Amino acid sequence: MDQERINYLLQRFTDDLLSNDEEIELLLLISDDRYDFPEHLIWQIERAQAPAPVDEKWDSMLATVLSADKFVSGEPERATRKLQAWRWLVAASIVLILGYSAWFFFSNSPSSHKYQFAANGNGPDIPPGGNKAVVTLPDGKKVILGAGVRGLISEAGAIQVSRTGDGQVRITNSKYKEPASNNPVIIETPRGGTYQVILPDGSKVWLNAASSLSFPGRFDDAERLVELSGEAYFEVAKNYQNNGERRPFVVRSGSLKVKVLGTHFNINAYPEDENIRTTLLEGSVAVSRKGESYLLKPGQVAIAKAEKAVSIQAADTEEAVAWKNEAFQFSGSDVHEVMRQLSRWYNVEVRYSDDMISEHYTGYISRNVPASKALAMLREIGDLNFIMTNGVITVTNKPRNKAIKN
Repeated sequence: MDQERINYLLQRFTDDLLSNDEEIELLLLISDDRYDFPEHLIWQIERAQAPAPVDEKWDSMLATVLSADKFVSGEPERATRKLQAWRWLVAASIVLILGYSAWFFFSNSPSSHKYQFAANGNGPDIPPGGNKAVVTLPDGKKVILGAGVRGLISEAGAIQVSRTGDGQVRITNSKYKEPASNNPVIIETPRGGTYQVILPDGSKVWLNAASSLSFPGRFDDAERLVELSGEAYFEVAKNYQNNGERRPFVVRSGSLKVKVLGTHFNINAYPEDENIRTTLLEGSVAVSRKGESYLLKPGQVAIAKAEKAVSIQAADTEEAVAWKNEAFQFSGSDVHEVMRQLSRWYNVEVRYSDDMISEHYTGYISRNVPASKALAMLREIGDLNFIMTNGVITVTNKPRNKAIKN
């Protein structure tokens, strides 16, 4: 992201031409540690949706941004402070199916935490993603979720968004107020973002990068229905109907439905992936599609492929929820699956050379390292090369050493 794009978005808002996607993009920039906005500017932007004339809200902000060279590569002060506070000595290994293996250790010195220039490429390095999301309330108001003060963050009708004393964000529904509209509440994480929220029924949800979860302003008495795109881990709270029976929690993703009463499970349902994977860690769930229903036991995964029957298999539960535990974990994953995960987390584009060989990976990489470190692990022990240039990763075959002629 360069300053020209920032200026463009601010000018579009001033002209009242921002699309919904551009509005979300602008809001998310404020919570992105890669861009060091002055504190007073953050204060203004976070309140930009308050009812006030556009000129009053944005003219001073636009002038500040256009005159300040904030978005430069190097060491933004706020991001550096945050990174230097990390006490990490990362030990990560990637093991090729062919039998190669290697361990990588990264120094705890402050210099190793500065995201400057990527090795084996041009342009600045890319830091790992972080906690950031946007909530769209039923009245259309968008609320940035990031680190912040405790207490009430925003509200619309019966819906309130607040941060608890231990820092968790909770969405509640007051039974004493009428909903602002029939529109749903939508929680969205960008590429490079993840977030945990507590739903009105007390269920906890962790959203992976590039994911969204929507649910009504007030759950029906018969069921608690949410819709998912992307990936999420759920810890469902037990809940009861007015007649005393348990009220089921239902996750819908495309044509697939997962029905639970109280349990822990993970759903991976990215549109670009060919499978929807439902992994059960605790309790029981019923997975249904096109009139067919399948009951899962803990340690099983339901794999739903397009136009094919759902298959039930033994699951690697650690791999399924590794993202929630701040790691990439692969088990025989081909390079395309590996790069899809890295692409979503580091918010980068991936390109492949036409003659690229097929390669599979099994192992672990911390999600707390910058992109260049993750790529170095893959590059070190395989036959593929990963070149990062200005936010684009190109995957090619490693050059072969030519025989030396006498």
